[in-house]
Amino acid sequence: MKRIRIIVYFLFVLAGISLLGGCSAVRTVNIQLLQPPPSYVPDSIQGLTVFNRSMTPDFKNWDRDSLEQLLSDRHLELDTTLRDSIAADTVIQVAAHQLFNSDRFDVVIPKEKNLTNFLPSTISPGPLDWEFVTTMCKNFNTDALLVLESFSEEVNTDFDSGYEQDFSGNMVETYYGALDLTYHSRWRLYDPKHRERVRAFNVTDTIFWDSYGYTAEEMYYKLPSIKDALVEGGVVTGQDLARKIAPQWKDARRHIFATGNKAIDKAIPLAENGKWEAAQKIWEKYAGVGSKSRRSKVEFNLALANEMNGDIEEAIAWGVKSYKTYYRHQTDEYLRILDKRRKLLKKIDEEKEAD
Repeated sequence: MKRIRIIVYFLFVLAGISLLGGCSAVRTVNIQLLQPPPSYVPDSIQGLTVFNRSMTPDFKNWDRDSLEQLLSDRHLELDTTLRDSIAADTVIQVAAHQLFNSDRFDVVIPKEKNLTNFLPSTISPGPLDWEFVTTMCKNFNTDALLVLESFSEEVNTDFDSGYEQDFSGNMVETYYGALDLTYHSRWRLYDPKHRERVRAFNVTDTIFWDSYGYTAEEMYYKLPSIKDALVEGGVVTGQDLARKIAPQWKDARRHIFATGNKAIDKAIPLAENGKWEAAQKIWEKYAGVGSKSRRSKVEFNLALANEMNGDIEEAIAWGVKSYKTYYRHQTDEYLRILDKRRKLLKKIDEEKEAD
């Protein structure tokens, strides 16, 4: 079972090969790495029904022009919390899209996705009734409900002017503008099979925009409108939630050593084409052959092959052999990378066992 879990959480796909320096002994492999999420969701939860419960009575579809008028009325100095229904709906749509595209979850957004919430926006609603949760999961044939419980956005603007010297030596007036948007969202994951454990996720961060111009109009129109900023906040909120609970592809690089021996280096084009098991067999055949320098290169390559084939422990073992046989700074760096991934895998295993 441990090897199966390693394959699931540490799947690697060869995205492309970049060979540096032609005949160089060190070659760089560009890969895509499947990064486990920071928050564990049990494997038993595959299908999600997504609801929006954040729409309190003070939510509305803010008009773009009205928001700009509000900014003007406050002399371009805005510091307020806004609850926009389009932004909130964007959160749900983007989160569902990202979760589905992760290939980790099947996702359903009901036509009537907004759950009634008449509480003031300052009060967080209590958990949903389990009969409702069970019924919704049965109706949509999913394993759990993912619910956006609350959502708000704080908008802060800052505008200033000054002087600077132009190319002719003349002092000209300049204008600077900044728009900061801080989003807050709280989610609950309701699993009807494990009612004693309702998982909660908080997503909060700030997006920054700034602009610069020689007229106030130039500076102003380089910034997004308040409405566009609110919607963009919804997009990023949904993306952040997906990154919190679903695995994400991450670009990474690894090294391969060429030994100069034709028989041994036949493994390299196999690795370049993603045939890591075949490459591993060749390198294993020559693991104990030749000088210390050559052996350490083969051992390093075997560490990489084992990592790509999903066996982190064996990868570390070969990396340590390479390090002891002949020191290279690449081996030292690679062992640090592998150790971080082993710790992450251990954390996932512990969460699985505790579930």
